Amino acid sequence: MNILEYEMIDLLKKLKNEYGVFQIKAEYENEGSRQVELMRLKDVVDAAGLPIILKIGGVEAVTDLYEALSIGTRGIVAPMAETAYAVSKFLETIDIFIAEDNRKDIEFAINIETITAYKNLDEILNLADMMVLLDSGRTIAAGSIEEVMNRPDLQVLTGRRDLGTVISTIAETTNNDSGLTHLRFSGGVLKTPPFKVAEGSSVRVRIDPRDVAISLHHPSEISIQNIFAGTIESISDNGGGLVDVELDIGCPLLARITPRARKELDLKVGRQVFALVKSVAILGLYFD
Repeated sequence: MNILEYEMIDLLKKLKNEYGVFQIKAEYENEGSRQVELMRLKDVVDAAGLPIILKIGGVEAVTDLYEALSIGTRGIVAPMAETAYAVSKFLETIDIFIAEDNRKDIEFAINIETITAYKNLDEILNLADMMVLLDSGRTIAAGSIEEVMNRPDLQVLTGRRDLGTVISTIAETTNNDSGLTHLRFSGGVLKTPPFKVAEGSSVRVRIDPRDVAISLHHPSEISIQNIFAGTIESISDNGGGLVDVELDIGCPLLARITPRARKELDLKVGRQVFALVKSVAILGLYFD
């Protein structure tokens, strides 16, 4: 290695140890990187104890995938995946051209980097397992779709205060006397309008926080089908003049209410309450 490369190694080690850098991103798409340059970069980052994540030139860039495998990248990112269809083509390409035993050692990702992808977030999330949220190049959250999307503080940062709660369920009953579909989750059974799904199928459900009401007592003679006992985990101002109440009903559930409602109900962290969710208000049924 030359002097400049040793200086790069020292800098990368400092970024790793003092600033939390955990991967180095390279890309074919914009930088026009050549394979020989990437191989040299791989030697440098290996010496610093960091892996490479490589952004390929397209969702079906097969040659880029093979070259990424040849240098041993830890992750592969597809660019301009703005719709669920584009993401599905990326996943299809991975299934066809990368052996299953190789896939388990690689993180596959897409960037939500355009307004079109942002608007199509619901359908794209159907195909994702993990989410990483960046702010000015820094990772501020990483985890499962449920873990990241269910955090009220992150919803303020993304500007999507309507994201609500994502709940993973299993289809339990598709035909019953009530005319509703029953979805089993860690907090009980969620009842939704009827839709075609095989029993035992994994289904993700998104609930808008504006469609969650809070009661101090179990209501009776009411049309709302979903009533869950829970505990208030946190209460915060959502930045839009309303109040976000995070509930634990066996899984996280976010409710959005007015400051007046909070005051009248005397809501406090740790208080036992009931969460009410209308069946017809449940959004985004995602199938794993």
